[in-house]
Amino acid sequence: MAAKNLLISDPSYVAEFVRNSEFQSLTETRMAVAPDHMALLIRDGEIVDVFKGANFSIGGLLARIRSVFGGRHSFALLLASLKPFQVQLDVEMITKDKAPVTGVATLELQVDPEKPANILGLMRARMPLTEGDVLARVAPHFSERVFGAVGAKVTAAELRGNVEVQDLIQGEIMRETDRVIGDLGIYARIVSVEWALTDTERDEMTRAATLREQEMLDFALEVTRRETARAADSSELEIRTKTDLAKLEAASEDELNHLILKSELEFADARETGQRLQEMKALQHEVEVLRTERVAKFENELAEAGHSIEIQRQKLELRKVDLEMQKLERLQSAEITKLEQMDKLDIAARGNEVAAANIRTLQDIELQGQRAQSEMRMLEEDAAARREIDKSSADTLSRVEMMKAGATMTPEQILAVNAGLSADVAMVLAEQARAKAAEGESTMALMREFVDRAREDKITTAEQAQQLGLKALDSNIGVAQGAGGGAAADGSPPPGAAGTIECPQCGRTNAAQAKFCVGCGHRLRT
Repeated sequence: MAAKNLLISDPSYVAEFVRNSEFQSLTETRMAVAPDHMALLIRDGEIVDVFKGANFSIGGLLARIRSVFGGRHSFALLLASLKPFQVQLDVEMITKDKAPVTGVATLELQVDPEKPANILGLMRARMPLTEGDVLARVAPHFSERVFGAVGAKVTAAELRGNVEVQDLIQGEIMRETDRVIGDLGIYARIVSVEWALTDTERDEMTRAATLREQEMLDFALEVTRRETARAADSSELEIRTKTDLAKLEAASEDELNHLILKSELEFADARETGQRLQEMKALQHEVEVLRTERVAKFENELAEAGHSIEIQRQKLELRKVDLEMQKLERLQSAEITKLEQMDKLDIAARGNEVAAANIRTLQDIELQGQRAQSEMRMLEEDAAARREIDKSSADTLSRVEMMKAGATMTPEQILAVNAGLSADVAMVLAEQARAKAAEGESTMALMREFVDRAREDKITTAEQAQQLGLKALDSNIGVAQGAGGGAAADGSPPPGAAGTIECPQCGRTNAAQAKFCVGCGHRLRT
């Protein structure tokens, strides 16, 4: 069964309802919707389906039988074109310079295929929707919101050929169209405006036409003047020619001879004048040549004379130099003779003076040697004194540092350090002394014993100190009782000085904050 094509009946229609007679046939009706059309099927006031470029069937006997048992249904089919369509709108606006401007705006609109049902908002009952209806719906909103606003920003002269103004108007119209009927299924694709001639442009065109007409009139006048001048020149030449011919015809033979003679005389005068001019030019050239030769000869003579004078002057100078040299030679000979005589007379005196000078020189040398030896002795004594002072200062500083360090050391460490051993060796010897003291002997006595043995054996490391302790334990070395050691004879602080304390056992002066004596290791405070 062939399908029936659905098309809009009028090209000016945007959408229309299909007649109900299309659905009332006994057989089922197959309908086809073109790809550029849209069909909206409505049943009982409700949208059933939307067809875009498709086939569908509707009606027939089976549908009537169903309507008998199930009730009748009301069908409506809306057909809309999806092709873009153009509408034109007359434009009238007042520009920024208060000039009225008219034109025609062309809008290209299209039904939005994404919102097919919204187009029902533009339909009036069962009436078709025309292009004019769509334009009438949106046109009232353009006058002030678009053209009035744009006209207030530009002048009449800025409208013609202004792409920026065209883009501005297109954007505003498309925005306004979307605002008004965008939700009704219509949108604007392209907008353009064609402006009519304004009063300003008409005035400019009239002025330009008038100027062109005046230019043509000026050109025609100039041509006429040239033709008149050319005609006048031709007439004058013709009149002069005719006059000359008439004079020539009227002149007698004598006048002709006179004219011929006059012409010959003028020719002869001209030839003589030319000859005289040529002679004058030749004479002038000879005069110039002679003047140049004379000047060159005079300059040569001057140069030769100057050269001769210069030669004579040089000879005179040379003679003066010779005379001066002879004079100097004579003076030199006399001076040499005088000097020879003076040398003979002064040889003895000079010998005495040289001997006396030599004696004085030897005495000065001897005095300088004695002075140098004295200075060397003084320097050596100063150096020795500085060394003694530095040594004393170093000893004092070392003892002060020892006193400061002894404030935090144990008696065994103090004893070992005073003996010249290291702190590590002192720790090993102290531990061994404590271990040995556990049998009832004195710790300090054992420590002194270990220190003396370490000093005799030259113990310098902790390993050697451990070997020494093992030997002492094996041989059961007796430990001397009592604490010994006299007072130090170095630069320790004197007894009774401020910030010091005296050991009650050995009498050694220690720092006030020391816990053990730096001499014997006796506990100074609890």
